[in-house]
Amino acid sequence: MALVRVVLIDGKVIPDLKGGAAGRGAWLHKKCAEVAIARSAFRFAFKQDAAVDVSELLKFLQD
Repeated sequence: MALVRVVLIDGKVIPDLKGGAAGRGAWLHKKCAEVAIARSAFRFAFKQDAAVDVSELLKFLQD
């Protein structure tokens, strides 16, 4: 199972497919992403005070 890196850019969780995006990143399995979204784990992983936008990640997971 491959890991996917995601980064937080302007309050949005974006899949970093090339692995070179700047900023704080988090690595996870694709299957674990849905659990992380349900638990609002990205908010804590990226040390944010409010919820983050995961729409780009959801779109990536559906492909």
